[in-house]
Amino acid sequence: MTKVSFWFGPCVAILIAANPSRGGPLADPLIKSPSESLEVYLQLDKPDYDAIAAKQLAMNAQTWRILLAQGVTEQTSLKLDFTFTAPTREAADGLISLLKEETDYELRSPQPAGSSREGDWLVSGSTQATTISLEILDQWVIWMIVAGNRGNGCVFDGWGAEIPN
Repeated sequence: MTKVSFWFGPCVAILIAANPSRGGPLADPLIKSPSESLEVYLQLDKPDYDAIAAKQLAMNAQTWRILLAQGVTEQTSLKLDFTFTAPTREAADGLISLLKEETDYELRSPQPAGSSREGDWLVSGSTQATTISLEILDQWVIWMIVAGNRGNGCVFDGWGAEIPN
């Protein structure tokens, strides 16, 4: 299987397409400039959801092109993996409660973000397998960003998908 991921984190934005069976990347990672990384880091202290949405939607277009190049069509069923950052454990738990109420997503217990930023928590999960298009991805990403905002300042951090052989 090929895994295409885009993670928009506190330090860099990276787009990776890798096929483990072929032994490596399908495309070079896209790493934003250091000044943009600092801008993103600062935004996460006070989330600017409009800026986050603009960056996520731009990456959706790039990721969709990679998915199409790997044989994905609008009829391909994919399970999307996603991650949020949360400022506190309580915010992470609140986001999980919100997502449980409003979706059928598989959610994992919040985890400390580790060394990325002290105090941050990661909320991750997966959607059910579904067909997608760029328009559907864009609508879903906006919904996820809004859900993060409703979840006490959580920030949608990105998504990835495994491409079936």
